[in-house]
Amino acid sequence: MKKVGVIVGRFQVPELHAGHRYLVETAIKQCDHVLVVLGHTETLSERNPFSKKARHAMLKASYPKIQLAAINDELSDEQWSEKLDQIIVKRFPDTDVTLYGSRDSFLAVYTGHFPTVHIPPLPSPSGTDIRKKFFAKKKRRQDH
Repeated sequence: MKKVGVIVGRFQVPELHAGHRYLVETAIKQCDHVLVVLGHTETLSERNPFSKKARHAMLKASYPKIQLAAINDELSDEQWSEKLDQIIVKRFPDTDVTLYGSRDSFLAVYTGHFPTVHIPPLPSPSGTDIRKKFFAKKKRRQDH
């Protein structure tokens, strides 16, 4: 039976950091297929400044063989977990699925049916820190 690794993340950064890469590459090494599910909200904001299309392109540029899907925020963790399970089953019926996560991942709130694996994080900056530096640098360039 084919093994599928699923990673859920917002990936709201201008480029993947070492922790993101380690997580994706760990899943790739351990699985036949990897599905990255992008957390998505319709409204761009300071916390979610990059579009689904931009994040999709960033991930595919680094990992062309992964599959991508998106999941919207839901009212409850239970509804969100149910929706995630539906996305996975639709893409990969009757397969051996494992969900992978690391620092600040969805694993703590996931209430679905698939087994989970926590990958110890690499020391790397958080997405929040990366976004702050990115926009501060962008603002400085605009001011000059």
